[in-house]
Amino acid sequence: MKYLFFKDASYDYGAEVEKVKIGSLWMAVGMYEDSDAKKLIKNNKDMVSEIDQAQYEELIEKKTQSVTGRVFKTQPQDATKDPNAVYVEEKTKPTSRKAKELVSVGEAVVENPLEGKD
Repeated sequence: MKYLFFKDASYDYGAEVEKVKIGSLWMAVGMYEDSDAKKLIKNNKDMVSEIDQAQYEELIEKKTQSVTGRVFKTQPQDATKDPNAVYVEEKTKPTSRKAKELVSVGEAVVENPLEGKD
């Protein structure tokens, strides 16, 4: 078995090929018997090249994957603001409170150890 890579998927090579879209380009690959592969390479020298099994399987795997372009990061924006302007976010400082609000002091009963000793 030989694995072949075809540069132009729309060209008629005289054999059945599997079309694969990589990015925006259509390419083709195929798996053929040794005698058939030699004929295809001989008849289409510049358009056909031999690849190994790992490359063939990788291209076939890409055939089943969905082709996606760049993934854009999106951010929600306020429609009232200019999208080209740079806005500084205001940092809110925590409001300070008086010490009496932060600390609660209760009453304590303290016994005088010196009282009552005579």
